[in-house]
Amino acid sequence: MLNAIPFYITKISVKSVQWLTGLVYFWLVRLPLGYWKKAITANVFFEGGWATYVTARNLFEPLYQDYTVMGRVLGPIFRIGRVLIGIVIHLILLILEIIGFLLFLGFVWLAPVWFVVNLFIWNQ
Repeated sequence: MLNAIPFYITKISVKSVQWLTGLVYFWLVRLPLGYWKKAITANVFFEGGWATYVTARNLFEPLYQDYTVMGRVLGPIFRIGRVLIGIVIHLILLILEIIGFLLFLGFVWLAPVWFVVNLFIWNQ
């Protein structure tokens, strides 16, 4: 019975270290990557509805296959406006995602500090 005690202490300490490294990896690597995966999904969703890339690729094509003079004049004007608005909205989304990511990182980095301060300093 006494010979088994060091084995259990070693087993518990190894499992504790594995759990702690897994938590740190999740907290510092997987959460930020998950945030950016969601952000990219939001951008792809917006692009699916607004079609900025497709509109830019067909910039000088006539609008709605109208090959008259009016269709050839209005098509590029409409598409240039649509591409410019799409680029502006994509930039706004990118700026909001970066601000959200910085707030997210602030939470991720400050939550453990808040926990330690709350646990050891304020509860005395």
